[in-house]
Amino acid sequence: TAVNMVGARRCRVEDCTIRNTGTYGLEITGPGNHIVGNEIYDTGSGGIIARNYTSEHNIVAYNYIHHVGAVYPSAVGINIDDGGGIYAHNLIHDVPHSGIYARHWATTTQPLERENQDEGIIIEYNEIHHVAAPINDNAGIFVRDSDTLIRNNLIHDCYSYGEGTPGWGIYLGCKSRNSRVENNVVYRTREAVHIWYGNENCTWINNVFV
Repeated sequence: TAVNMVGARRCRVEDCTIRNTGTYGLEITGPGNHIVGNEIYDTGSGGIIARNYTSEHNIVAYNYIHHVGAVYPSAVGINIDDGGGIYAHNLIHDVPHSGIYARHWATTTQPLERENQDEGIIIEYNEIHHVAAPINDNAGIFVRDSDTLIRNNLIHDCYSYGEGTPGWGIYLGCKSRNSRVENNVVYRTREAVHIWYGNENCTWINNVFV
């Protein structure tokens, strides 16, 4: 990653431009950090990776992430890799995988779920468009975990490659739990919504899917 901050506490990255990098633009691990008003583009992989192991939220807001993933098509705009935080008012487009992505399958170094389950995720007031085209099984917002609030987002133009798994607007992946999806607008996608197996106690209310 071009800028990698480990053990960062209450740091601010504001009004910066990160471009022409080999992999991700910014990676930050730690609590209470503010990533605000930055532009990230022309990266080999994605935009931002965030991790937090305390209850003090990171805030990732008003960032402009676009035209990333030139080398690695598995890139996402914002990867909430562990913990939670507030992800709001970001503009994300032209990303080969998902716009905002939270958690994943287990790997050799990471468990199936977030280690910090107690800190919820708020994803709100983002505009995400023109993502998911080069590959499939992805979404504007793709979440595989618990205690997530997805609200007031505008998502459009999500089309995955070929005849494989569609590109969705909002995807609550395997075993997502205790989450709420409300007041979002989704249009021009191959499929608007995907609710996968093992989901429990998830509420969808007052969304518009066109």
